[in-house]
Amino acid sequence: MSQLNVYDVTPVLETSILADNDVFFVPIEVPQVFEKGLPRILQSVSVLDGNDQATEFDLIFSNASITLGTLNSGVTVSDADAAKIIGTVSMLTTDAVDLINSTWFQKTGVGIVMQGVTRSLWVSGVVRSGTPTYTATGMKIKLGFI
Repeated sequence: MSQLNVYDVTPVLETSILADNDVFFVPIEVPQVFEKGLPRILQSVSVLDGNDQATEFDLIFSNASITLGTLNSGVTVSDADAAKIIGTVSMLTTDAVDLINSTWFQKTGVGIVMQGVTRSLWVSGVVRSGTPTYTATGMKIKLGFI
């Protein structure tokens, strides 16, 4: 069995009121995920929403920094940048546990095979429901790869 590696990510979030399909954080680089030329499998995604917004969102994974659109505006990704997307994970309310002052989202058995062009992975986020308002560092993400 392959060893699970966990990568911690703290994105810088948009702090204004958001709406459905708004970009709420631009790609953040996660270094040293890939060995050049070798694929990895994303097995789990855990997210602590410290602001307790409990709204649905997508995590977009890419093999380079891309522009999904402007923060606090709808997604307007170009075809060239869309071609760099190597996976997505939707964090739904059914994946959430209410911790009263925060919300914990978790997906296991994700099983997305990803391959980088360099050793880095980039993660960005899009709101899919509600009108959340986050603090700049109100979200902590853990990515589990084998």
